[in-house]
Amino acid sequence: MSDKAHHMRSLTLTYFLMAFVSLGCKENFNFDQQFSPNFTYSDFSFSVGDNVSIVPIAPDGVINSINSCTISPALPSGLAIDNKTCVISGIPSSPIDTATYTVTAKNKAGSVNATVSLTAYQFKGIRSGSFGDADASMPFDINPDYTTATPATFKDTYYGMTVQPDGKLLVVGSTARAYDSGPLDGFIARLTTDGSLDTSFNASGKYIYNGTWGFRDFIFDAKVHDNKIYAFGASRSTTSAADSRGMILRLNMDGTLDTTWGSSGTASIFTTANTAFILKGEVLADGKLVVMGYAIVATVRSYFVAKFNADGTLDTTFASSGSFLYPSEYTTSEGDLIIDSSGKILISVHAGILTDYKTTVIRLTSSGAVDTTWGTSGVYTLTLGTLNYPRNFVLQDDVFLVGGQHKVGTEWFSYLLKLDSAGVPVTSWGVAGILDLSVDPAFTGMALRSTAVYSNQIICAGNIGSNFKLFSLDLRTGAIINSFGTNGFFTGNTATPDMRLSEITIDSSNKVIWGAGIASTSSANTLMHAVKLE
Repeated sequence: MSDKAHHMRSLTLTYFLMAFVSLGCKENFNFDQQFSPNFTYSDFSFSVGDNVSIVPIAPDGVINSINSCTISPALPSGLAIDNKTCVISGIPSSPIDTATYTVTAKNKAGSVNATVSLTAYQFKGIRSGSFGDADASMPFDINPDYTTATPATFKDTYYGMTVQPDGKLLVVGSTARAYDSGPLDGFIARLTTDGSLDTSFNASGKYIYNGTWGFRDFIFDAKVHDNKIYAFGASRSTTSAADSRGMILRLNMDGTLDTTWGSSGTASIFTTANTAFILKGEVLADGKLVVMGYAIVATVRSYFVAKFNADGTLDTTFASSGSFLYPSEYTTSEGDLIIDSSGKILISVHAGILTDYKTTVIRLTSSGAVDTTWGTSGVYTLTLGTLNYPRNFVLQDDVFLVGGQHKVGTEWFSYLLKLDSAGVPVTSWGVAGILDLSVDPAFTGMALRSTAVYSNQIICAGNIGSNFKLFSLDLRTGAIINSFGTNGFFTGNTATPDMRLSEITIDSSNKVIWGAGIASTSSANTLMHAVKLE
């Protein structure tokens, strides 16, 4: 073959290869359109007012390209689907009962359908299911049936409750052996999901704690961790509060004391000639416990935060020999504790002198040192009126919400304080970070006692006179949600006088559970009443 012919053949082959490569690139670019698209969705639940465009609802595991998308039925007002990516976003303007939508994606090769279930939840403030009775209450008595009681009635006090992972409800408090003046025992009771006593719990529905000191025992809080129940409280040896020790109990899930933990199932703090009450506790992921309360240590009255090891011994590496002390001339049982997403410890307390105490929020590092980067040198103090009671403390996306009461003249009013993650008031909330409910006549005389947060809703509970009321606020604006209950309020047990709220919580099925105790006369039993709302 001549050199010229060889050159022409090589040139022809080169052009052929270039064309092949070019064609191959083109075919590779459109290769996924030779097959229909394929993808799925995960079901998605959110609250009315959630800005779901921040976290769009995107299809999972998309295979092959998508040219267009449609959805059926039409999305509710405020939501939209991108017709090129099948991403759903927006802000729902009204509740969506759980509904299934079919998304159809197409390309040149064909189409495929995928379903997504959406729920936009907003609490309605109406009773849910069969929990409780017709008066929104399921009364039960923690009466331990001591035969020495005089008169033969008992007085129970309810301090708190928590929902177990299985939906059952733990209720804690104290029960009297004789009305009012006699000894008290701490108790932990468990309710089934219908509100009745769970008799599988310690064979009776309740665990009664008669402490080693034994005269008066209290359980103020409980938490569930790693299939164990932790209860936080105090034990008193005499009628005098000046002789008490902070106590922790660990129970098995069947309601029996876990004698393998601590000292035969218990742990204590400030045991030598001191007053000490553990009011709240949290269990960390490693099994260590962080607790808060108040005590008199070396004659100085203080709030304290302490840490215990997973085996129930005091963690002496925390703060100073295991506890941080915040001196205050005036202390009460109304404080609260929370651990934020970075592991920092926050407490809200009354602090100051008896005639002028303030809502005080303190942040500590995980090692028990004051976090001086937060608030003002680690502390935020609310000066609203002359006296302030912080009733509870909640956290949502590292934004802190403190609910409580303050006094102006002779009148008490409720308030909500909102702090950002740096301990600075959120100025867009109320007035300079404070939502003063006394400005609304609907809240006249309201004693705010408990709050819980679900997404962008705040569920609040309190007393007006002798009746309890629950209401809902928008977390972002503080505006009352008028669609909740009747004109924004759920009022319960109007036939039962002197209702007092203990706590509210939200369970895994997005239902509000409220619990309270009442005593209709000085000699009557105090009964637990509970209601579940949707």
